[in-house]
Amino acid sequence: MPDLLTQISDSLDKLRSSGFNMRVLLPEMEKDVCLPDDATLRVSYKRQREIEKLTFKIFWLLKD
Repeated sequence: MPDLLTQISDSLDKLRSSGFNMRVLLPEMEKDVCLPDDATLRVSYKRQREIEKLTFKIFWLLKD
C-alpha cells in the first residue's frame, strides 16, 4: 500500500508542476487538457463478488 500512495503522490506532483495539464499523466491524449479551478472530484467505491473498485473522477464544465 505505501508504494501505491507514493505513486499517487508522485503523479499529483507531476500534475501540479505541469500547470494541471492532464497530458503529463496521459501522454496518449491528442491535445492538452488543463484542469480548471472549478473542477470537482468524485470518489466512488464498488464491490462485486471478489473485486473491489475505487474510482476517482474529475468533472468540470466546458467553456466556449
